[in-house]
Amino acid sequence: MKSDGKVFPKCAVETAEGVKVPDVAWASSAFFGIHSVQDPYTAAPELCIEVHSPSITIQELSGKRLLYFQRGAHEVWICDLEGHVTFFAADDEIDNSHLFPEFPKQVDVDSD
Repeated sequence: MKSDGKVFPKCAVETAEGVKVPDVAWASSAFFGIHSVQDPYTAAPELCIEVHSPSITIQELSGKRLLYFQRGAHEVWICDLEGHVTFFAADDEIDNSHLFPEFPKQVDVDSD
């Protein structure tokens, strides 16, 4: 994992369609140097991660993904209900993360 930043949950990002909140984000030290602890952030962290759940549709997640890219995200990951992770960069699906190339395409999902 990159060591010049941090992972954090539920970061509010001001978008063209109001405030959106990725489930998990990663931002570099440089991002924090510019944006400090804004609430909401006026730019998206470099990595925004959304976890699909029954309360949100894939279409809604796709819309949020586009909004994060408009605010400067470098990558957006979407994890589906089965734990499959899909990676996106510049609005195109990519095979693996460029930021964290060793991150698996499948993660364990606790169904309890």
